[in-house]
Amino acid sequence: MTIITTVAGMLIGMLFGSLVSRETMVTGYANGLMSGFMAPMVGMMIMDHIVLMVGLPLVLTVIFILFILSNHLKQEL
Repeated sequence: MTIITTVAGMLIGMLFGSLVSRETMVTGYANGLMSGFMAPMVGMMIMDHIVLMVGLPLVLTVIFILFILSNHLKQEL
């Protein structure tokens, strides 16, 4: 399963990266490779721990809110 997700991640990353330029295609390839390796690990953690299922979206939401606030504060300065 890890091999399938890794190949899928690389192909999707290359596809979206090739829409812009060759450099972003390589970046998309590398990002797809890493996410392909990480996806099965996160999936196994979610099967065992409800804390990860609830905690990860909360952490991502807080990061997103902080990102929006930092951009808003930057525009005021």
